[in-house]
Amino acid sequence: MRDIEKSIRGYFSPQRDQDAARMLIEEVTRWLPISSAPVDGTAILGYCDHEADKSADEYTDYNCHCDAYSHVPDGFHVVAYVEAYEESDGWENPSYMVPGGWFTTAEETLCANPTHWMPLPEVPK
Repeated sequence: MRDIEKSIRGYFSPQRDQDAARMLIEEVTRWLPISSAPVDGTAILGYCDHEADKSADEYTDYNCHCDAYSHVPDGFHVVAYVEAYEESDGWENPSYMVPGGWFTTAEETLCANPTHWMPLPEVPK
């Protein structure tokens, strides 16, 4: 954090600008690794990177979802984790398990590969 503060400090000289820089640093450091995100269906702000799943040769949960759905473009998206669930084609075939994963919370279901996250801000009053 000190490196960020040093690089930003050169752009701000008055005290009020130093305070603004400190607020910016706090905002930047709020990003958390996706491994610490809630997986209970809570919507979060995620930074998604499709190429971050380096397992292109393996059939990961994310790759599985990309086969069934389109994926979000790289960038910031509101996403939520959907737990694994059992699905059936409605015919005589046996049911199968669909792995859990990250999806957008918009009308269209798109899979997501967030690498970092932060809680959504509170709604303005």
